Amino acid sequence: MPIASYKKEWEGIKANFERATNKKKPSEKLLGIFNKSSGIEKAAGAFDAALKKKEPKAITTTFEALQTAATAYQNTLAKAAAAEKNKDVQAETKVMLLELTNLLDEAEDAEDEATPKLKSCGTIGGFSKLMKNKDKGKQVHDYAKKVYSTEIVGFLEAMVKKDHSPKTYKTFVKDNDVNISGSLHEKFNEDDLDSAPWDEATKEVLKQFNDNIIVAINREK
Repeated sequence: MPIASYKKEWEGIKANFERATNKKKPSEKLLGIFNKSSGIEKAAGAFDAALKKKEPKAITTTFEALQTAATAYQNTLAKAAAAEKNKDVQAETKVMLLELTNLLDEAEDAEDEATPKLKSCGTIGGFSKLMKNKDKGKQVHDYAKKVYSTEIVGFLEAMVKKDHSPKTYKTFVKDNDVNISGSLHEKFNEDDLDSAPWDEATKEVLKQFNDNIIVAINREK
């Protein structure tokens, strides 16, 4: 079920930690003296407001602010958990970290659903997430067919499945269906595909996917 209010969700996460440990949530020190606010509550409230108004630009801007604040605080929690000697408090700190990670994942999904433009994919995981969205995945497939670039999508879909089979090699690499650099192409050994540079090839094809498909789709919106 989608989160109704990210601010209230964060407040609940904090309250659960403080109730379980009878301690305030971990925090960084400002100038080595005062506890520094994580900024998550303010950012989450702004994100809630943008979602309610259904303003795409504001949704993206406020999500990015929430992501920045949450990522920084994830680092604080990780350090606090590593330094904590009380096993119960350490366990609750790890729970809080997991719950914050889940909240951020949910917020990213909400931002994806609410904004019309497609995001560039920096990783194969990002591509997988994009394609799992029914509407956006269809946009990608339809546009790839339109511009005769289905091999780019096909290769990346195979990489999501970690399909490093001879069939994948022949279809996309050996027969030059996907455009990878010559130096990288030479590193593929048909007799040892497990050691082939699939990750490096994926990075090159992801760049083509972003440049030739994502950018073009967004330009048409």
